[in-house]
Amino acid sequence: MEIDYEDFKRLCRVRDGEEGDTDGAEWAPWIRINTVGVYLKLPSDRYIESFPELLMAMDLPEDINEDAKHGKAPILSFPASVRAFQQFLEDFGLYGCVDPFDFVEWQAEKNQRALRDVSSGYSQEQAILAELQKQGHEPKLLIRKSGKADVKSEVRMALLKSPSIFTPDSFKHAWDRLRQKGEIQDAKDLVPK
Repeated sequence: MEIDYEDFKRLCRVRDGEEGDTDGAEWAPWIRINTVGVYLKLPSDRYIESFPELLMAMDLPEDINEDAKHGKAPILSFPASVRAFQQFLEDFGLYGCVDPFDFVEWQAEKNQRALRDVSSGYSQEQAILAELQKQGHEPKLLIRKSGKADVKSEVRMALLKSPSIFTPDSFKHAWDRLRQKGEIQDAKDLVPK
């Protein structure tokens, strides 16, 4: 599970920057956030002399690189793993900025979305295998018919009549996944050369 820019904004309750704001989203005066990651924000010129002391006072992690210390590279890149996000919060003393209930809700939504994607893909694959058998084809021994529509076209035409399950793209992706898994094979592919 990964955290992207929108996830970070939600979990940390970050406000979008004003239109034309080059720093991206607002969250803390010493941090800027954009779709690439979270950066240390350099102070304006009048505070530049105190910035090294600020960095020392922040007790930055020892493994942070020089570019990140100077706002040229992210201190957290998106997408970030949950572990990297937790480490970022810990390293910068920001653990309390994420509401644990918000995190649990976010995690549940991410898991539901992932499960829905996996289960719909599995359902599509099973529908293809069932249609192949219904039409009298052995999925692992498909025979190409010369001069006639091939097996894939026949199955696609039958299944695209159910637009709630398939679109032309989703059919192609499901068929390709089945081929990749070896669930669908041409008979000629099994003949030793």
